[in-house]
Amino acid sequence: MFPFVQLVVPAPPLVASGRYLLRASEDTGAQARAVVVVAGEPGVARRRPFARRARRPRPRPAAPTARITVVRTEPLSLAAARRWLRTAVTDPRDEVADALVNANELLACTRQAFASPDPRDITPLSLLAVRLGFGRGERAAHGEGDVVVELRDFPAGERRRGAQRGDELLADLVAGRRPLEPAAELALLAHQQAAAGRRDVARTLLAAACAQAEREPERPHLPRAVAERCRAAAASTNSDCAQLANLARELADAIRGREAASTLRAAGHSPGARATELERPN
Repeated sequence: MFPFVQLVVPAPPLVASGRYLLRASEDTGAQARAVVVVAGEPGVARRRPFARRARRPRPRPAAPTARITVVRTEPLSLAAARRWLRTAVTDPRDEVADALVNANELLACTRQAFASPDPRDITPLSLLAVRLGFGRGERAAHGEGDVVVELRDFPAGERRRGAQRGDELLADLVAGRRPLEPAAELALLAHQQAAAGRRDVARTLLAAACAQAEREPERPHLPRAVAERCRAAAASTNSDCAQLANLARELADAIRGREAASTLRAAGHSPGARATELERPN
């Protein structure tokens, strides 16, 4: 059995449908193993032949979606796969964060191969659904599973938390009471790259954010400790992606005059959230 994490995002598809064998590079925060990334849209249910026409109005079709499935290449026994799934459903943050790193690495390869700014990285806020499961070789290789569990509250909970954090600042920005901060934008880009596992790019952007913030005398003065920690992490080759992501978010909060977040999670999901089992093994 091969465990997988499936990410469902708004269409159009981010990359051409297919199977991609992705090997983690030294610069990514992904686990040091190969993964198969399956890109493609969910199949459309076939209509039954000779089905009678419904007299009531047809329901509005659901918005089109695309999916990327990250499949581990190390097989597990059925018992081990079930244990993995139970653990992952209870607290899926690490599994989803690792899947985002691998999926976004494929998207970065696509951008560089075609010299295009698209497709953009997947963020926790852009997820429509998250599915965990496992399947036999051929099924898993096509992004399908013998057992699939959908996490219903995962994306919605993250959107609610993000909305609560930003409402007040958004009102000030829209009303023109405060300007957009270039340094904060650079810091948020650094956070995005660090969350995607691109350490060197994140270090470069974090250093640029610090330099830009120091060139803006009209802005509130940055706490010296925050600035020093960010500069040190940007200059160090030993900084890991989690540290860079935390510092980038802390810097963005400090630039905007907001309370710095003490912890950053790649995706917010409280243990014990509701889950739905979609398929069972025969």
